Amino acid sequence: MRAYGVDFVEGYRVLVILSCAAVLNATIGVIGQAIASKGRMWWGFSLNLIWALSLLVVAWHLRSYGAEGLAIATLSAYILHLFSVSSYTYLDLYRRNNDTL
Repeated sequence: MRAYGVDFVEGYRVLVILSCAAVLNATIGVIGQAIASKGRMWWGFSLNLIWALSLLVVAWHLRSYGAEGLAIATLSAYILHLFSVSSYTYLDLYRRNNDTL
């Protein structure tokens, strides 16, 4: 962050938090493509809606913390999103494996 100037040095925590969120986003993107490829777009929409609403709610509560609050809200929304899409995918695979038995 120092490369952008001395005013940005304090923003290193925001960069670290958003880097963690980016890793989760990359993972979730793969799962999202699997959901879309199965033609389950309404499920994808619903799971993304949960993500968006959680981001808005947490960002609203952390608005007094500025960029760091928004970064924390983004990370927490992606954590919830990873849990929700992983749960959906696991249950979908479980249901499919039990239907074939």
